[in-house]
Amino acid sequence: MANERFSAVGINIQEKATMIWNEADLLLSGADIAAKLQLLTQLDAYKKSVIYEYVTGKREVSA
Repeated sequence: MANERFSAVGINIQEKATMIWNEADLLLSGADIAAKLQLLTQLDAYKKSVIYEYVTGKREVSA
């Protein structure tokens, strides 16, 4: 069900989110909390940016 949401929004967003998540996951092994928080902040900002673009019509949801 979650994959259906991603496919409606676009693969590029899913790839970007996965890349950021994987970077954060790698940092967990090093226990670098500050870097992990920075990546999570970056992911949150990217998510808000994408939402804004869809709400304002700069991007369209593909059917």
